Amino acid sequence: MLGTFLGDAQDGLAARLAAPYQVRVQREVRQILTGPRTTPPEKITALYELANRVGLTPPPAPLPLPPIDLGDIHLICWTAITPASKTAKEQG
Repeated sequence: MLGTFLGDAQDGLAARLAAPYQVRVQREVRQILTGPRTTPPEKITALYELANRVGLTPPPAPLPLPPIDLGDIHLICWTAITPASKTAKEQG
């Protein structure tokens, strides 16, 4: 893994970069990834510094869906697949 030199901060950085951000932040990330930095560790370090500078935070966890019961399930359609009928030639 390229970011292992970050230690415990590696997973946190990945989570912080996964959230949807403003175009300005996206542009800065894109500049880091395509800019003059040549080695992956330099890019990762620059991303880490950017995340700290602009205060990126991980996105909140999605709210769980409510439990379902049998009344919530509705049959929309039922399909049965049967073999094709034999032609007159196959019947003999």
